[in-house]
Amino acid sequence: MLNKKELIYYAVIDLFKNKANINNIKISDIAKSANMGKGTVYEYFRSKDEIISETILYIIEENTNKITSMFNHNQDFKINMLNHIKILLELILENSKFHSIFMSGEMSSLFDQDYEHKLMNKIMETKKHYFQILKTILNKGVEENKFNKVLDPYIFNAIGNTIFTSIMYYIHECNDNLEVESFIEKVYNLILKMVK
Repeated sequence: MLNKKELIYYAVIDLFKNKANINNIKISDIAKSANMGKGTVYEYFRSKDEIISETILYIIEENTNKITSMFNHNQDFKINMLNHIKILLELILENSKFHSIFMSGEMSSLFDQDYEHKLMNKIMETKKHYFQILKTILNKGVEENKFNKVLDPYIFNAIGNTIFTSIMYYIHECNDNLEVESFIEKVYNLILKMVK
């Protein structure tokens, strides 16, 4: 069961998905989407900017938890890597409107310095955590003698970037022509080439 703050976050997420311009979202829209009064929203947040900033931090945290929870020590490298690529694809698709708003720069005008700093710290923390997850998956491949140990941080970074850019390419360029499972398999094979 979601608490009131989480209901507000999900209301903002829903509005992200349905409104083109985030600057047009009002506190009354958020309250209505969360099925509560404006006064209740103000009990938890001081302003729309604070709500949006905190929602972004919440989305990042939730997505990180989903990525972390999918790793299974009892499954082999290939299954873990395929699941990893699949969950990233699903999360990016699920949050595509959020990503496009974020990447367009619409949000940068909303942040005061404290939230901008908080967001950048969260992004850096998430990036470190993500590479730890990726390292764990790749180490599973080493344990199974699929390839030699990958120690070079550049390789980890290149593999992470390859996964993300491949997903973005798939979403924007070829998702009608290539089934998801075939796409995921292609990315997996590309990663194998990079580590061998």
